Amino acid sequence: MPNKLSNLFMVGVLAAGVFIASLKSIRFYAEPGMRYLVQYPWGVQKAALQPGFHARWLGEVIPFKKFLTIAFVEKNSHRNAFSGTAAVYEIRFNDSVTANVKMTARFELPDNESQFLPMAVA
Repeated sequence: MPNKLSNLFMVGVLAAGVFIASLKSIRFYAEPGMRYLVQYPWGVQKAALQPGFHARWLGEVIPFKKFLTIAFVEKNSHRNAFSGTAAVYEIRFNDSVTANVKMTARFELPDNESQFLPMAVA
């Protein structure tokens, strides 16, 4: 009888270990300021747009920043501070005067699933 209880205990410990190990593949935590695309192996896509715990169920979680900042900056200035950068744009006026345009644009990703999914998949 003690051997049977020992085997039952070992099976219980093994089952608990498998359950705890699988928790990471079952759910994930969505950070504030981020949007997530969850791509499942069977081809379905879902969006996680609010912070907190969300179901993952073996899907791949692809993070996106909620806000994207694109900047036209000089070659070596503050490139890491933005989501994307481009070279400064030079313009020429009618009187042959030139100027460099330094611009920053900030975009917010959609906050509903029907608009976010096509953008994230593309």
